[in-house]
Amino acid sequence: DEKMNRFKIENILFCGVAFAICLNALQAYSILSVPVSWLGNAFIVVLSVFFILTQRKVFLFPGARAFLFFSLWVVVDFLTILITGPPAPESPTKATLGYYPYVTLRFFNIFVCGLTIFLVYWLITRGKKNQIINFVVNLGVIIGLYSIYVYYAQLHGLPEIPRTRIGTS
Repeated sequence: DEKMNRFKIENILFCGVAFAICLNALQAYSILSVPVSWLGNAFIVVLSVFFILTQRKVFLFPGARAFLFFSLWVVVDFLTILITGPPAPESPTKATLGYYPYVTLRFFNIFVCGLTIFLVYWLITRGKKNQIINFVVNLGVIIGLYSIYVYYAQLHGLPEIPRTRIGTS
């Protein structure tokens, strides 16, 4: 029974992480002015909380100490600039966020990256390595082909899914 329960949790986490990564790949799109990639990031947080509550464990993945050190360094560096530096610069005219919320979201992105590594590493230790590799390769191929199509569509006036966000990376 416990083996079956663990199998279900592994599959739920794999599908959830895959879904969140797909959402994150859709950075040029939004739903009701909420960027789709933000929904993916929020979903990773929910999955992490689900994992911690169901598995009752937190562990460090290889390289976690370096990741945590880097993250702490970035936060301390920003806080030092915030305290000792000039006031926040003005946001660009078409910006949807002010400077501080924008920077806070960048920190949140670093945090979500760490949570994603945490979940993917746990899935790898549970035998999902090949599934993860296949998923990432297939998603990369799909995104690559769509990107080539969008480039070609822009040159030749072909239809494409309308982007709802500007300035995405």
